[in-house]
Amino acid sequence: MNPIDMMVTDYNCEYLGLSRLCLMESAGKSLAEEVGKICNAYNAIDIDFTVLLTHIGFEEDKKLAELLDPNWGIDLIIGGHSHTLLEKPEVVAGIPIVQAAYGTSQIGRFDIMVDTDNNCIHDYEWKYVPINAENCPNDEAIEKILNSYMTLTKPLAIY
Repeated sequence: MNPIDMMVTDYNCEYLGLSRLCLMESAGKSLAEEVGKICNAYNAIDIDFTVLLTHIGFEEDKKLAELLDPNWGIDLIIGGHSHTLLEKPEVVAGIPIVQAAYGTSQIGRFDIMVDTDNNCIHDYEWKYVPINAENCPNDEAIEKILNSYMTLTKPLAIY
């Protein structure tokens, strides 16, 4: 499987491009060029919004954003690996970059308004949401299913 690929989906008659990137290398020019090749391969489709999902770390995400050609249309980078908890998106070269730390103590929520005429972000709100009883009450049926697996996975747990 290619470490960089793209999925395009029709969401309420708008085209959303999701590209994933999970390489253990620094964000150099060659990596940016690979992202560009994937984006250029989808030029025939009028993609309204493109998200790059990475797992190369926050500092590498920032380096990568600097190297991306604006014509490739990357609108947002959602990153991982460095487990960085951001109070607000870091905007580099016009591209918001977000992470929501690690584990299951919180999730990131990004509400985005897309300008489909110009295929870019019009407005957004980012926040991280704590995973707790107030925001995410337990679902007893799901909890029962998960608990049935605990005896199988507990000996394998690292944390």
